[in-house]
Amino acid sequence: MTEESNRMRRSEFSPPASSDQDHSVTNDKEIQQVDIMEDMIADDAVWKRIQQNTFTRWTNEHLKKINMHIQSLETDLEDGLRLIGLLQVLSGKIMPKHNKKPSFRSQKLENVSVALKFLEKDEGIKIVNIDSQAIVDRQLKLILGLIWHLILHYSISMPVWEGDESGTKQGNDKDKGPTPKQRLLNWVQNKVPELSVSNFTSDWKDGRTIGALVDSVAPGLCPDWQDWNPKEALQNASEAMTLADDWLNVRQLIKPEEIVNPNIDELSMMTYLSQYPSAKLNPGAPIREKTNPNRVRCYGPGLESSGCSVGTPVQFTVETFSAGTGDVQVVLENPKGKSEEVEVHFNNDRNLTYTCSYNPKLEGVYTVKVLFGNERHMLHVPRSPFNVNVDKPSGDASKILVFGEGVKPNGIITGKQTYFDISTEHAGKGVPDVVILDPNGDRQSVPVKLRQINENVWRCEYSSNIVGLHSVNVFFNREHVPGSPFPVEVSPVCDPKKVKTSGRGLQPKGVRVDDKTCTFWIHTELAGEGIPEAKLIEPGGGTIPIHLKDLGSGKYEGKYVPTKIGRYVAMISYGGHEILNSPFQIQVGPKRFTGVRAYGPGLRGGMVNHPAKFMVDTNGETGALGFQIEGPGQSSIDCEDFGNMTCQVSYLPVASGDYYVHILAEDEDIEESPFFVKIEPHQPDVHPELVECNGRGLEAQDLVLNQPAEFLVDAHRAGTAPLQVEVMDEKGHSVPVDVDKKGLGAYKCSYKPKNHGRHSVIVSYGGVSTKKSPYRVQAPNPFNISKVSVNGPGVESGLLSTVPTKFVIDTRASGQGDQAVALSIQDDKGKAIPYHVQDNGDDTYSVEYTAPLPGKYQIRVLFDDDEIPQSPMSVIVQPHLDLSNVHVQGLEPNIFLDSPTEFQVEGIEDKQKLACIVLSPSGEKQEALATQDGNGQVVKVAFTPSEEGPHEVELLYDGLNVPGSPFMVNVTRGSDSSRVLAHGKGLQQAIVNEPNVFQIETKGAGTSGLGLTIEGPSEAVMTCMPDNRDGSCRVEYTPTAVGVYDIGITFGEKHIPGSPFKVPVVHSMAFENVRAYGNGLDNTKVREGVEQEFTIDASEAGPAPMSCEIKGLKEPPLVVDNRDGTFSVSYLPPIGSAGTDLTCNLKYNGKDIVNTPVHLKVKPKVEPDQVELSGEGISPKGILASLPASITIDTTNAGNGDLGVEVTGPDGRKRKVEIEDEADGKYKATFLPDDLGDYKVKVSYDGHLVNAPIPVTAHPTGSAELCRITEGREEHVEVGQEYCATVNCKNAGIGAVTCRIASGEGDDVDVEVEENSDETYSVYYKVKEGGDYAVDMKYGGNPIHGGSYNFKADSSVSESEERSSYQTVRTTKTTKTTEEEEYRSLELNRIPVPSTGGLLTAEVKMPTGKMEKPEIEDNRDGTVSIRYAPHTVGVHELLLKYNGQDVQGSPYFFFVDSVSSESLTAYGPGLTHGICGEPCNFTVSTKGSGAGGLQFSIEGNSKAEILCTDNKDGTVSVSYIATAPGEYKISVKFGDKHIRGSPFTSKITGEGRKRNQISVGSFSEVTFPGKVTTDMDLRSLNAFIHAPSGLEEPCFLKRLPNGNIGISFTPREAGEHEVSVRKAGTHIANSPFKIKVDAKEVGDARKVIVTGSGLTGGKTHEENTFNVNTKNAGYGGLSLSIEGPSKCDIKYQDKPDNSLDISYIPTEPGYYIINLTFADARVLSTVVKVTGEGSNRHREKIQYQREAVPVTEVGSECRLTFKMPGVTAFELSASVTSPSGMTEDAAISDVEDGYGVQFIPKELGVHTVSVKHQELHIPGSPFSFTVGKLKDGGAHRVHAGGAGLERGEQGIPCEFNVWTREAGPGSLAISVEGPSKAEIDFKDRKDGSCYVSYTVAEPGEYRVGIRFNEESIPDSPYKVYVSPDTGEAKKVDIGQVQG
Repeated sequence: MTEESNRMRRSEFSPPASSDQDHSVTNDKEIQQVDIMEDMIADDAVWKRIQQNTFTRWTNEHLKKINMHIQSLETDLEDGLRLIGLLQVLSGKIMPKHNKKPSFRSQKLENVSVALKFLEKDEGIKIVNIDSQAIVDRQLKLILGLIWHLILHYSISMPVWEGDESGTKQGNDKDKGPTPKQRLLNWVQNKVPELSVSNFTSDWKDGRTIGALVDSVAPGLCPDWQDWNPKEALQNASEAMTLADDWLNVRQLIKPEEIVNPNIDELSMMTYLSQYPSAKLNPGAPIREKTNPNRVRCYGPGLESSGCSVGTPVQFTVETFSAGTGDVQVVLENPKGKSEEVEVHFNNDRNLTYTCSYNPKLEGVYTVKVLFGNERHMLHVPRSPFNVNVDKPSGDASKILVFGEGVKPNGIITGKQTYFDISTEHAGKGVPDVVILDPNGDRQSVPVKLRQINENVWRCEYSSNIVGLHSVNVFFNREHVPGSPFPVEVSPVCDPKKVKTSGRGLQPKGVRVDDKTCTFWIHTELAGEGIPEAKLIEPGGGTIPIHLKDLGSGKYEGKYVPTKIGRYVAMISYGGHEILNSPFQIQVGPKRFTGVRAYGPGLRGGMVNHPAKFMVDTNGETGALGFQIEGPGQSSIDCEDFGNMTCQVSYLPVASGDYYVHILAEDEDIEESPFFVKIEPHQPDVHPELVECNGRGLEAQDLVLNQPAEFLVDAHRAGTAPLQVEVMDEKGHSVPVDVDKKGLGAYKCSYKPKNHGRHSVIVSYGGVSTKKSPYRVQAPNPFNISKVSVNGPGVESGLLSTVPTKFVIDTRASGQGDQAVALSIQDDKGKAIPYHVQDNGDDTYSVEYTAPLPGKYQIRVLFDDDEIPQSPMSVIVQPHLDLSNVHVQGLEPNIFLDSPTEFQVEGIEDKQKLACIVLSPSGEKQEALATQDGNGQVVKVAFTPSEEGPHEVELLYDGLNVPGSPFMVNVTRGSDSSRVLAHGKGLQQAIVNEPNVFQIETKGAGTSGLGLTIEGPSEAVMTCMPDNRDGSCRVEYTPTAVGVYDIGITFGEKHIPGSPFKVPVVHSMAFENVRAYGNGLDNTKVREGVEQEFTIDASEAGPAPMSCEIKGLKEPPLVVDNRDGTFSVSYLPPIGSAGTDLTCNLKYNGKDIVNTPVHLKVKPKVEPDQVELSGEGISPKGILASLPASITIDTTNAGNGDLGVEVTGPDGRKRKVEIEDEADGKYKATFLPDDLGDYKVKVSYDGHLVNAPIPVTAHPTGSAELCRITEGREEHVEVGQEYCATVNCKNAGIGAVTCRIASGEGDDVDVEVEENSDETYSVYYKVKEGGDYAVDMKYGGNPIHGGSYNFKADSSVSESEERSSYQTVRTTKTTKTTEEEEYRSLELNRIPVPSTGGLLTAEVKMPTGKMEKPEIEDNRDGTVSIRYAPHTVGVHELLLKYNGQDVQGSPYFFFVDSVSSESLTAYGPGLTHGICGEPCNFTVSTKGSGAGGLQFSIEGNSKAEILCTDNKDGTVSVSYIATAPGEYKISVKFGDKHIRGSPFTSKITGEGRKRNQISVGSFSEVTFPGKVTTDMDLRSLNAFIHAPSGLEEPCFLKRLPNGNIGISFTPREAGEHEVSVRKAGTHIANSPFKIKVDAKEVGDARKVIVTGSGLTGGKTHEENTFNVNTKNAGYGGLSLSIEGPSKCDIKYQDKPDNSLDISYIPTEPGYYIINLTFADARVLSTVVKVTGEGSNRHREKIQYQREAVPVTEVGSECRLTFKMPGVTAFELSASVTSPSGMTEDAAISDVEDGYGVQFIPKELGVHTVSVKHQELHIPGSPFSFTVGKLKDGGAHRVHAGGAGLERGEQGIPCEFNVWTREAGPGSLAISVEGPSKAEIDFKDRKDGSCYVSYTVAEPGEYRVGIRFNEESIPDSPYKVYVSPDTGEAKKVDIGQVQG
């Protein structure tokens, strides 16, 4: 662009020049500077945006001082208000009047004009070419020019800068000073002379100039600017400008990215820089010296060229005190050039040192590099890098000795340094190391300084700021030294001596019984951290805890109310230590009644050197007054007596602090004395004596009752202080005062006197009475009180105690008015006597009272609150009774403390007149309770002593002492259970399901714990309700089952007489609940000669007489009471009584039992002709040979007889028949037809043939020619040895193998044939005698190939024959090896057991029949875990019993195989047990099995979905979910053959499932033919539908709109149906009628269509929806149930297409079972996994990246690490099995934070590492360990184990290990979800394993998830139950524990 165009651009945007230089501060050079603005003009230029932003920020920086802000300079100045506000802030002046709410353009123009005129006239700033219209019209260019004028004037030209003289030379002559730009540039150049700064643009773009300027303005704030890289311009500028903003208040009017912009605007830069000359450094700024690495010192053994050894931690120190501010970086390289870990800890000490430690692992030369600087510039320190020669390891940690204060259990306090020494004299080479863990387990919070103080002693110094138990760990060569870790308790820092107290509650005298003002304060502001505690010891030794209220700022308030006379001791401690002057001795006096009152400011507070005044009013009491003042300074006391029973007391405090003012009447403190007074220091600016008060309210005789009395207070000359005004009347009552502030120091006060007489007006200022205060004023009394008189017998002599008397008060002569009369009557001890006042209506009053005791009484009478002249009056009362016939019985001389004590008083007619007062050793009085018996002559008196020692029992009758009173008794501690009595119906007999009550009396038995227990058939909660604190209690319990209960009552842990009580619990008397049942009452079962029995059940009717009579019998029936509410009745109809009629009469409580009497006819004993036969075994069609045939024999109606069944075969031999009793008179007879041909079946009953022999033909079946004997066809056998022959019958069809082996004599050998799952048969036999035998094997009745042969039996056979015989399936072949076989241990977790308390036992039955006891562990959550180490292969049976009964699922069966077995093996909990709806897991090992396919099948009560995962290591993980509880058969096959132990049996329970369900029906509807009268009630009708199959079901009836009846039903089969409608059993008209049901109307579950995402997965707290369409499925009921971890809220909605949208909302994650049926048929049963957050569940997650571990080679040392708390290495054993099957022992050693198994492999491949504790595998064992390259990786190769994945305890770390070595590199994530947030701790061992622990705050069920590369590892998530604290957990009584 040409210069001319530039000039034109400047002209266009040039700010106006000043035309009047005489009145302008802005000179020509300032105007010239404005021209800079014209240099760069373009509407879209970067500079313009920067400039506009900068000017806006500058404006807002000033406007914020008046709470104003602008968004845009272009728009927000148009109304002139913000512009005016800006000018007022800049100039500090008030602008002329302007429009505060401009709405119109003219108003806005006027406001802007006011602002511009202000600039020109008042500020002398000439504004050219900018008028108000330009601002209002939003002309941005001119607005920017105006703002620049303001910046130039107020920020650059006008301010005076420190060290700058150019500002003072500026004048009107432009040659006398520099321009503003030159002035600012000169100032910058002077500040940064080391840099060349010539402009405000390009010289600032690298950011270093800003850094230099900041450091120049505040040296040390940015000292490293010279080291900054110019290429990092933005970072440089950002750091410098942030420091300036934070610590110099230089606001970022321009942003760092704008400064480094090449198009930076010069005016913006000047605006920003103009803030620096006046910048001041804020306190606390991070001033630091310039970083100088050359001044860093490094020293210590870790940097020495020699002296270090492998495995021994070494340290060195880096000192940075003289090097300025910077960070230390240490790099350690081992001899192989690889980096190793170095721990660097900043000690924060005077020398700014760092302690660096490392543990060399290799022998050779290490390189240690130490660098110092900041994160942008790190340099080597002197001598760095260091070369350190590391020798071989040495040293013995067991020889280390640790001693000193720092390892003692107690005595360490926070913040105070302590130390201990470590002696290495006999330990050899090495360096000790110390790690201190705080109570949170943090090792960083307690810095440790370890230094060597001589050749063999190291000193460790540390201090902790955390209170609690610390763990001091001392290591030598990485091993714990003896005694490590050392537990050290760190106590809080507090100084009890600095605790102060105040308040009258701690004063030694003045406090009285029932004093409500016993308050004190504890001041801990200067005593450090601590907790104050206070307790009060009352007379007699009892302790009263005092609750302290925290008032904040270290001040606490305590209150108490004393109840006894005597010496109290207040003990106050802070931080566990007593404070200064504690304990405080407090003498509590008796309650005193006095009329003396004191009031005034001098009893509340005051000021040093100002009189403190207060008033004392004696209210007519005579006697000496005294005053005592205690405080930090001695004060003189002045007393002015006003002569009207009042006086004013003044004292002059000379020191500030706490004062106590005692006011004494007759040498005794009055009420509330001593008064606590707080005297403040002297305030020179406060002058209470200059306060002036005047007005009518202060004039002596001018008060009018109930009329305002006003006065003024003028305190304008008295300084600033609070004013307090109070008015007290003659009675000491406070009169409300209104104080209204009228101006500076002026107040208007007003009050209304309510009572006549003297008033005191007290005015105080700053807590000090003003000069004339108090003011004495009078409210005149209009009445003449001297005219009031009192007369009558009640104020005269001759009065008797307890005899009512009265007197009259006459006020008629006192004057007119309705004034109140008041009086009091007291005995000589000050106790008030009740009275009754009757207003007679004529200004007289009758008073009645009764003196309870003889003695002197005082009567006071007040009229209008004033005491009359005649008052007080004294009267003498005489005794009146003869008590010589009163006697006391049962008051023992020795009684127990805190135990209700009772005795009797005889000869008392009215117990209301009897009083008993018990006086304790401390003087406390207690009134005993008296109750009178029925005859009125004996009164029971009860009291409870609360102190030890002698007591005085004063017994008064009608106020007089009875003979012998007072009585002396001695109270001691203890108890005697023999004195406790229990009685009541609840201990004799109880009623089920009703509250039963009994009483317990502990009077006189002492104080001890009362124990109640109840044991019986049901749980019965007992409730004990105390009764009137008289030593008795009422016990109530409600049993829920009948039976005998044991109720135990103990006192002091000893049974009381009669305990335990055996209480029978019966049903309540409900006659209708009595039932009689049994064969003896069944007309079809009563037979002659057969004893008949029946039962009468009255268990629900309660006890009552029962009778039984049977007419027709000579002998009466036998009735036996079973003692459980039931009766057994038996009778015998005699032989020959067939046909006899019997009548059975049964009565209970004299009434016939329901459905009695019963009429019976005796039948013959046996009726063989009534036997019925059926079944395929006698079918005329015949039977199939080789298959069992059965016959059903029904003898129900045949009586009692012996049954016989005989089956003869075609060969004339009788076949074996098995008869099975199926109960109720039915039997099942089964035989095996092994040959073809005709069989004869004979059945006899009681010796009589039931029928003629029944012929049955056996037909052939199957293909015998396809069967082959594959093994076991023996020629010679040994007598007594079992043999097995195997027959392969594949593809032979229906049939079975039969075998007959006959001896030469024709005798048959016992043969057992078993069918195998692979279509083969095993034939087992054993001969008992030698000789020749013939074998005949058939299939389906036909001979099989080779099935007929002979063998010879001898007493011995050859060795080769023995080996052959051992090939049978039944025989186990055992091979002895040099090494013991290793078997997989059994572990059953979370087996539910009852929680009612009982004995739990477990036994394992081995295959040999031998019984062993496993280990039982109580999980404290209602479940137990079973662990068992097996010894042999085979099926084992676990019997788990509770109180002798099998628990749910018991017995459990499991198969045991060898770990090193070459055959296929399956193991895992899923093969034995599981929980419905949760994954059940097991593992199949296929190692060494060769090629073949695995097959799985599960049969049970529900379909189970199976999921298999190939782990690529020779194992397969299998998981299945069962949806219904029950027994499941799990088949595992390989190559179509069952593996060992298959099929397995797993018991699935329904534990912990929550269920919800809905039912929706669809019905077919027909109309009843014909009309039905409308008055017929549908409720009287019943309808049924008869299906073609004969099924009858009820129907639903409803009234249709046309008045007829609609009939609804669910069709279940097609065809013609008959509908019946009946009323009272009779068909109504047109009933029955026929309807036809079409096949498509019948409900068909197969046609129901179910779709939706809610069936595949779900989310918690969300609606999960699916659709059910029954449109084409006919009519039927739809039922849906969902069960899972939570009860789901189920909703459904009908859709227009006749389908249903169903949604469910689960609240807990987990697996849910959805079952859907239609028309009683199952539609689907599926398992849905629901994810998301549970209710009130918290989830914590950590994630770490796992690196691949180095490949292990043959011959190198391998290590597998784990942690097992509470176990030592000596208790563990380990072995390693190589891929070839060789097993060797492995070494176990202590490693850091756990144990390690070390072994050296000899071959490549996967090794099996077994680790055992007490012969049981530890969690996770056995482990896989690959030597060589890993075959594959992934989540399925991750292994986890430990107690923390099985169970846990609240507040205790739950620990487990995770092994990722076999999985390769990846991301490991661990989450814990449950009722509370978990704190997770993770430690990576760097060897492919890690240690994890988590701690939770709440008990409950948690889920621990372990994921690797976002996939769950096997068995994850783990369900872990965390039990409550041990003290709260339920304990299970375990019968045995494996020793």
